Amino acid sequence: MVSAKRLLLPMLFLLFIFGCENKESSQKVSLVSNVTFKVIDQDGDPVPFLEIPMDNDIRDESREIGVFLGTTDSEGMIYAKELEVRTYRLEYYNRSFSIDEHDEGETIVIDLYLNK
Repeated sequence: MVSAKRLLLPMLFLLFIFGCENKESSQKVSLVSNVTFKVIDQDGDPVPFLEIPMDNDIRDESREIGVFLGTTDSEGMIYAKELEVRTYRLEYYNRSFSIDEHDEGETIVIDLYLNK
């Protein structure tokens, strides 16, 4: 017959392993739709035809650039169909912006300092 102490340790170990579920996988991601960005320079002028790279995710301290917000049109506008609610970092331009639930259908201005 197996003692209760010998069964307790493996059971505690299994409870610990299954209890340590990845928190990120259990979190729901909130999304907002139809967010518009107006990209302007230091003089307040629209910046046409500029590709805007972003960090993948500022939450994980990543400095990878691999996701693009988009390319501005002739009037300095970018139209995003869907974005995750969080903070985004424009590492190349040393800027960041946050998207929250109230930004759906809104226009966000991003000001950049550009060498002319």
